[in-house]
Amino acid sequence: MTVCEKEMTNEQLENILHDDEASFLLLDVRETTEYAIQHIPGSVLIPLGQLSERLDEVSNEQPIYVICRSGVRSDEACTILRENGYDEVYNVVPGMIHWNGIVESDFA
Repeated sequence: MTVCEKEMTNEQLENILHDDEASFLLLDVRETTEYAIQHIPGSVLIPLGQLSERLDEVSNEQPIYVICRSGVRSDEACTILRENGYDEVYNVVPGMIHWNGIVESDFA
């Protein structure tokens, strides 16, 4: 059961990623190693444990799509963001565990 009021599917996110006119922040809240292995191009990494201290890096002027491995950490991140005044926050489920779109890796 998720707490985040707004959710979107992986497929919905993938459609948004293909929209060249869309303005948004894709926030990845996994750990650094998970992100380095595989992440969605253009996503911004702020691990969940650092989010409260790094809110100044997150703009509230565009929708925020939050992703993690399976939707649990991203749900927690959505709660933190909403409690701090962020309105357009969406939990992407089921997350990277079932992501079929384009990915990048920091390992060659």
